Amino acid sequence: AMMRCKAKKRDGYRCGALAGASGLCTVHRHSGPSGVEHELERRGLIDMATAVAVKYRCELDDVCGSTRAKSATAARHEVWRKLRSETPLSYPEIGRLFNRDHSTVINGVAKAEARIRSAKLRIAS
Repeated sequence: AMMRCKAKKRDGYRCGALAGASGLCTVHRHSGPSGVEHELERRGLIDMATAVAVKYRCELDDVCGSTRAKSATAARHEVWRKLRSETPLSYPEIGRLFNRDHSTVINGVAKAEARIRSAKLRIAS
């Protein structure tokens, strides 16, 4: 049987993310997670976000946080783009997940798509 995390969230409900032998999910097993990381874990999206952070050589905390460092911002935009294209989440839902306005997410996704287009153009030329 699959175990679920026993940690309680601020709202008093149990986490419910998939857990290991300790009875805690990967987020609760480590240091106190940000709400964003925890919610990504609960929804099974933490691996995707971690992979993007590794690709952009930055910390997952920075991708999920509010830092304006160029690599973290680009990674955050890429995560938003993937969430938009690979999940049924809307812009407002992604915004709430990352504590941002939906228009910020729309802009970030557009920037990520533009970055991909310009990379393809560089490869083609």
